[in-house]
Amino acid sequence: MDVDRNEPSLAPSNYAAYATLANYTCRALHRAAVDTPGWKPRLFYGTFSGGYVGGGPPFLDGSLPILKEQLAGSGLALSDCVAAVTYHAYSVHPEDTHKPSQAGPACGASSPCSGVQALANTLEKHVPGARVIQGEAGAPSTWERGGAMAKPPGFNWTETRQAKWNLRSLIGDAAAPLVAYSSVFSAVDVCYAAADNPGNIGNCKSLSVHLRGSLSR
Repeated sequence: MDVDRNEPSLAPSNYAAYATLANYTCRALHRAAVDTPGWKPRLFYGTFSGGYVGGGPPFLDGSLPILKEQLAGSGLALSDCVAAVTYHAYSVHPEDTHKPSQAGPACGASSPCSGVQALANTLEKHVPGARVIQGEAGAPSTWERGGAMAKPPGFNWTETRQAKWNLRSLIGDAAAPLVAYSSVFSAVDVCYAAADNPGNIGNCKSLSVHLRGSLSR
């Protein structure tokens, strides 16, 4: 099954593949729950990358009807499988995530609306009562050559700027009634290859670059 399980909206052709993955996972969880009275397992569906989560609404519209069809005859509804959708917020200015920057059908009568609002509106259409959560965010603690936050050009991230960004991001999510949960990278450094990240330059999201350096020695 060829599907990006982390940020599937980056590849819209993955609608059916991601729905199938969710279908198998949901059925397996419910089979396991038979022996655990009171446990009602559901999934965090998604995620959708970018501070504006612009790819989320079309991905939900494209994949959730497929999942609903695949669940037919299983005794499970979408509401039995999907507890929330999750998005990744990586804007240099974290407040941009909640700015009314989008227009279109997903915004409804509230157009223009934020990407989070568009995501919530689309989710409510398919799975009433499901929530939106911010499942991944964080700023670097040092300069980066590549990666989601390696901009604007010439901007140097520091531990102080990282702390300010993280606080602004968490406050913005806390002030948004649509966001049920917010997270921030605090102990993770990853090293990955990407087109804008030659040489596998690290993505330094942990809180202390000095601690990371001492551990590496």
